[in-house]
Amino acid sequence: MVTCDGFDFSGAKKKHLTWKMKIRAFLDGKRTMLQGEALSHNECELGQWLFSVGLRMLGKNPLMVELDQKHQKLHALVKQILDLKFAGKVEESEEAYAVLLQTSDRIVSLLDELEVSTKRKAA
Repeated sequence: MVTCDGFDFSGAKKKHLTWKMKIRAFLDGKRTMLQGEALSHNECELGQWLFSVGLRMLGKNPLMVELDQKHQKLHALVKQILDLKFAGKVEESEEAYAVLLQTSDRIVSLLDELEVSTKRKAA
């Protein structure tokens, strides 16, 4: 479903979940990752939307404010996980991944809530 100035909430959630699976595969040794793949929170597709349209249109919405905060935290966690794994700190990287999972779940929930909210306003 595309709403809110053409933003594809469903596609964003799918891409987000795919990224989460890539991190899991990296931790399991099934995929390599470079530290440069931990894009900053404003370089990924969701971040580009947040900074170009989302915050401008919905910046006063508490859901959007929280989404921005959780999104920034998620990117910091990805960088932390990569750093820990490269340093051989497997247990700590798994602990950071557990926090990433909680943060990710909240991001998906916020995207769902924002999609419903924007659909109501459009109707």
